[in-house]
Amino acid sequence: MKNIILFYILLFSIFSCKDDRLCFTPPGPCLIRLVDKNNGKDLLNPNNINAFNWNDIKMSTISNNGSSLNLYSTVQKINNSDSFYIASDIVWEAEGGKTFYLKLSPTDIDTIFLQAEQINEKPCTYFRQNSFVYNGVNYPTSEMYQIKK
Repeated sequence: MKNIILFYILLFSIFSCKDDRLCFTPPGPCLIRLVDKNNGKDLLNPNNINAFNWNDIKMSTISNNGSSLNLYSTVQKINNSDSFYIASDIVWEAEGGKTFYLKLSPTDIDTIFLQAEQINEKPCTYFRQNSFVYNGVNYPTSEMYQIKK
């Protein structure tokens, strides 16, 4: 009798299950590589005499209440190379389009407009970058943007 009850419980649980699993892929970071427009040297490589000081680099935006909102950003090295990039989580903030400010030095502040959208395709949700404009120049969407300064 016990085995029959267990059999029916197992049978019921197998047929009552639906595949309602959801998946969510958060947006990846926005990666920006800065190179010298004259000689192609990496402007984030500390071995370059013209490189920006990493301590000065800050990413921000204006919040809905009008105050400045600092966002996470970090300088990272590209694996097995002498190249560096700025990684920032601005895609989280860019749904519908938003302007960001990249402070590279006390006197050099660049403007980024990024538009992203959250895509809901059952059963998954993910983010897509639709537009990237750096200091008024439109760039094709990419995993990493190389900016010549």
